[in-house]
Amino acid sequence: MHPTLDAFIKKTKSQLNQAYCFLKSEFIRLKRFKPILDRLVLFFRTIIESIEQTLIRFYLTCKRYWPTVYDRLTQYALLIRLDRQIGILLLLWPTLWALWLAAEGPPDLDIFLVFVAGVCLMRSAGVALNDIADQKFDGNVKRTQNRPIVSGRVSPLEALIVALTLIFIAFLLVLTMNTLTIQLAFVAVLLAGLYPFMKRYTYLPQF
Repeated sequence: MHPTLDAFIKKTKSQLNQAYCFLKSEFIRLKRFKPILDRLVLFFRTIIESIEQTLIRFYLTCKRYWPTVYDRLTQYALLIRLDRQIGILLLLWPTLWALWLAAEGPPDLDIFLVFVAGVCLMRSAGVALNDIADQKFDGNVKRTQNRPIVSGRVSPLEALIVALTLIFIAFLLVLTMNTLTIQLAFVAVLLAGLYPFMKRYTYLPQF
């Protein structure tokens, strides 16, 4: 055999033997950690299965209760007249007019957005309070006898919770304004709350 080829074969055998010894030692060393690795695999598998089961239960719960949730949201939308936006537009007109006059031109965008959102929220809260106040009369009027409260689809307590929630959200928006605006907001809430009840005794709220 050629000396160079013989030397190459011997060197290759030596390297392969070293690699085999290294892999054998590493296998023996890693084998000691096999119980720990098995426990880690089992731990993560348990977590994944638990998450999977939780997601399945959540999906089934949503599938079961979604029709009820959808129905409640629909009735609340009818309660606050989301199907009739003319009331919001009628309130927006004087509000935007006042904003432009106060700013002597276009108001700041943040102020504009707060007042527009406030009008939508307070008008919605106002009509909910109005239905609470008129629940004994609406059933006798053809135009109002299908409203959610008088027809029994929404309870007065639900309507009150909806109204108070909307007022609270509107108040959070007002907190971004200056001190005078916040103080005037309390007066506005008082007037909005009294309006549905006072119209039975005086024509002034209508004016």
